[in-house]
Amino acid sequence: MMMRTVVWLALAWFVAIAGGCDSVTLSPRQQVVKDANKALCEARSLKGMLPYVTERSRAMLDLASSMAELGSMFQGQSLADRIAVECATASGPQFVDEVKVSETRYVVRTRASSKGEVTETIVVLEGGRWKIALTGK
Repeated sequence: MMMRTVVWLALAWFVAIAGGCDSVTLSPRQQVVKDANKALCEARSLKGMLPYVTERSRAMLDLASSMAELGSMFQGQSLADRIAVECATASGPQFVDEVKVSETRYVVRTRASSKGEVTETIVVLEGGRWKIALTGK
């Protein structure tokens, strides 16, 4: 049950941030969210996001990627196909705002469209670089 939730959250996060935002000046935290999405689209795999997630999140991302691949097999469409379609059809994220939790932790809020649901992405400072924390820590 937890794995299904993790896979769903990873894909929901992807849908919420898919696309551009090229004309807006982004904060470093928003930029890492955008860059992770770009890497996901280019790799056509959740593993494309590995450079943008915290060390603690890497195992979770690997597991989510494996579960998503397995789930895709049962649906008759590869995960790469699903990611390609989402990347091609998404209108781009709208960065709502970012909430400062501490000097080293922010919550970046995005939505896929003006009426879309808000998705919260935790971004933390790790080794001098902003990274996405999938595990919440």
